[in-house]
Amino acid sequence: MISEVQKCNRKVRRFMMKRGIFNVAEGAPRSGKTVDTLIMFFYWVLSFDNSRQYEFLMTGRSVNTIKRNLIEGEFGVLKLFPMFDFCEKSGNETLTYKNKKIHLIGAGDIGAYSRINGMTVAGHYADEVNFCPEIVLRCCIERSKSFRIHKANFWTLNPCAPGHLIYRKFIDFWRIKTPDLINYCHFQMLDNPIFTQEDEDMERRTKSTRDFNILVKGLRGNPEGLIYRDMKPEYVLDYFDARQIVYAVIGMDFGKTKSHNAFCLLGFTSSFREVIVLDEYYSSGMINLPKLQEDYIECLTRWRIQYPNLCIAFGDSAEPMIIRSLQLCSSIKIENSRKNSITDRILWLNQLMATNRFRILKRCKNTIRAIESASYDDKGDRKDNGTNNIDSLDALEYAFEPYVKKLVI
Repeated sequence: MISEVQKCNRKVRRFMMKRGIFNVAEGAPRSGKTVDTLIMFFYWVLSFDNSRQYEFLMTGRSVNTIKRNLIEGEFGVLKLFPMFDFCEKSGNETLTYKNKKIHLIGAGDIGAYSRINGMTVAGHYADEVNFCPEIVLRCCIERSKSFRIHKANFWTLNPCAPGHLIYRKFIDFWRIKTPDLINYCHFQMLDNPIFTQEDEDMERRTKSTRDFNILVKGLRGNPEGLIYRDMKPEYVLDYFDARQIVYAVIGMDFGKTKSHNAFCLLGFTSSFREVIVLDEYYSSGMINLPKLQEDYIECLTRWRIQYPNLCIAFGDSAEPMIIRSLQLCSSIKIENSRKNSITDRILWLNQLMATNRFRILKRCKNTIRAIESASYDDKGDRKDNGTNNIDSLDALEYAFEPYVKKLVI
């Protein structure tokens, strides 16, 4: 690896020559992080002896993405490490060399869990790891944990919204709690030896400040395709006088076994002038119905004391059994959500923000993160692949959509 490393600057060389349990390259597109991390991973794979069969895992948004980003092209595996053979048979794609086999699996949705669960791998390479659902990513980590020696994980990602779960639950969490386990490197465009200061200066002149910071400097920020562009920091409040709330409602989204449960307490001021997210509930994991009932009663009791005008709740109409169960222990009426189209709900919330009529209390951290990270996928639909908190958004929308006509938006 010496000749490849010598082409890099000191920061990148230090990253490539070191190895942790988790090796993370985060930063700007075109910064060279994918090639550098790929070299690290394959030299590490080749360091295993020939005494037994070793299996590894490579994941990306899809198998086609893995082929395009990692396997093919001038700086792909087949050019950099031509001793590996690519095999595609019966929907199973692998790279093999002697006693080493690397499985290629698209992990952009929760369906990848069933393919990965049960594997025993010596290590994992994740391209665009921020697109991997949490449950799938944790499964990849656990599968490599089962291999007791010489294990490592290699991740790459472009900058994400600061509140993205990949930072909160993985990268930043490890950097604070267990810094000895993580080998982290932040990449800028100039970390790629093919670019010069003149190239960066040109990018500065031709891009907005936001795009320059994300795409050139590799700083964290909300990505392209952001849905709620009119969400402003001043909409987040430390306090709101409860006496100004003339009407309050609850919106509820139920995740069952695939996602989380979320409640949103929403208040309206006089004449429905302003909409304020007053409080929230967000389950930290999948919970059973008795526990959900218990949590609902606790939230409802506390919220009715704070806001006596709370008199109705709207639950996900796709879950009538859960609604009936909660109604049995509820002191207020629970109705089915209107469940208008997602496009309409996005439009209404954006209009509330654009007309300076939306507010949210700082304690509603999950809802704030959900709004800040909500984005469109490649097809123009709201991204719902397990990487974003859609549950808190749905709960918020179920709460305000019955009052759209009164909001006059």
